[in-house]
Amino acid sequence: MRLFVAINIPDSVKDQLMGWRLSLRGARWVEPDQMHVTLAFLGEQPMNVYREVCDSLEGLEFAPFELRFQSVDFFGGKKAPRILWADVCASPELLTLQKKVSKHCRALGIKIELRRFRPHLTLARLDGVSFADLARSLETLYLARTDPFWIDSFQLFSSKLHPKGAVYRVEHHFLKGNSSCEPPKPARCLRAQPQRKEALCTNPKLADRQRHCAPFGWRSVILSVG
Repeated sequence: MRLFVAINIPDSVKDQLMGWRLSLRGARWVEPDQMHVTLAFLGEQPMNVYREVCDSLEGLEFAPFELRFQSVDFFGGKKAPRILWADVCASPELLTLQKKVSKHCRALGIKIELRRFRPHLTLARLDGVSFADLARSLETLYLARTDPFWIDSFQLFSSKLHPKGAVYRVEHHFLKGNSSCEPPKPARCLRAQPQRKEALCTNPKLADRQRHCAPFGWRSVILSVG
């Protein structure tokens, strides 16, 4: 099974993120049931490891915490932007949860990438989008914010590859350290987005607006287009 751990978000917040859709030629927008914040990608794992992951994460304890999405950014270079994503307001609790999940999985011998965790939610896949158009969209959404919402659970997803993309399925819910670990059951499928690459640009005139909601050690950035 191809597995990853992520946080599902409330439908009300998904509805707000749907309102961030702009007229952007070449953007393929993510549907609400695809939206999540990935905590750790576990890769292809046999059934016995799947059960071990369930047992391990079942004992993971955390206190509920608040999250909020703010602004947007993109992955990919200026010549070929690939992914438009929603930024996450700084949350030490989210970072702690991600570290705990990764630690539990590494203890089972699962390789978790060591690069810095950058929490985000994919909004759209970009295919042939001009950087000039994208930069205008970034500036339009620079001050966009969702309502805050509470996180009291996280999920274990499976992912199956198909010609038109991967299909996600929620396998287990983990609620503040309490969950049941059973064999996989049929669940609603979610279509995946491709892997992402990073590249950023900046507009100093908007830097002072960052004080409203500081990001996780990196800056959401905008490039002015004449």
